[in-house]
Amino acid sequence: MKKNYFIVAFFVFMFMPLLVSCFSKSGSFELEEEGDVEIIVGIDTTGIPVQEIQSVVDNTLAILATRLSQMDYDRYFVQQVDGQASLMVRVKGVTDRAQLRKALVSQANLGFWETFTSAEIIPYLRTLDSLYSANHQNVDEVPDQPVDDGSLESRINNKIWEEEFASRQSDHQLMEKLLVYYDTFGCIGRSKLSDVHKVDSILQSDEAKQCLPQNLKLLWGAIPVSGYQDEGEYLELYAIKVTDPSGQAVVTGDCVVKAESESTDWGPCISIEMNNDGARRWATMTRINTGSAIAIVVDDLVYSAPRVNGEITGGKSQISGNFTIEETKNLAAILNSGRMPVRLFLISEQSFEPSK
Repeated sequence: MKKNYFIVAFFVFMFMPLLVSCFSKSGSFELEEEGDVEIIVGIDTTGIPVQEIQSVVDNTLAILATRLSQMDYDRYFVQQVDGQASLMVRVKGVTDRAQLRKALVSQANLGFWETFTSAEIIPYLRTLDSLYSANHQNVDEVPDQPVDDGSLESRINNKIWEEEFASRQSDHQLMEKLLVYYDTFGCIGRSKLSDVHKVDSILQSDEAKQCLPQNLKLLWGAIPVSGYQDEGEYLELYAIKVTDPSGQAVVTGDCVVKAESESTDWGPCISIEMNNDGARRWATMTRINTGSAIAIVVDDLVYSAPRVNGEITGGKSQISGNFTIEETKNLAAILNSGRMPVRLFLISEQSFEPSK
């Protein structure tokens, strides 16, 4: 009898990791139809003790499975890859692979932030513009112009070089790439998608650390907006006010008990319901900021920044924007699954490719 107990115990010890390291809807499957996608997601275990890594992997797997269960996918399968700090995710019925990738790696770090007005921030940006341009007006640092052999790649490289060369000659390297708004709340300007990287490099420069207020955090909008007079899309820039000594938002995703996709007369949105602590914080925050904008931020991207008309009680709010129904459902699923405790990154992706 003791021998049988030993066999059972051995079986549980050896195969329990397999039970906790796999979640699925309708079992595993191969990539055999259009819309079938496999993505390998890596888990950043930096700073995590070795003996705790498996627990982190299991927790991450459970969170991803919860997210996928709330999305409109036909089937999904998630499992750990050969005992490593990575997960294999297979999904059927994928129509938007970018949305799936976003859902898998999002940390679901939700925050409600106070904001500055553009009038408060533009003077600092002008000072930064002058200082940075003076320090970086050096065409000698620009590499030699690429050879134009007529190929598409060489034409693109030459275009990039010409823009960099012209930028180095400019006295306003920031303001030429960032169109500022006047008399606005929260949102202070916009940049073309092609200029966002350049603007970011200036906003994160040593000069920016000298010029910008320490309680200012500049974040981009999550959704591109259409141009006003010329073609192309832009991202809008928001001025976030850091008021808590911890550097965290006053109201966070930990206060949210339910997020749900809704259709309204103004388009799809996400309704949010908070717990008692969140409701109290939200009422105080909206009362103090009546007439100002509050930015709703997920993973350092601003989804909306509405102006507050008065105190909001009851712990309810909405995230609105230029959403599709699928986007609101996915974002609600991300928020409902809870905050991801570690950073995730994409390792590989493949999909079913029908033979021609």
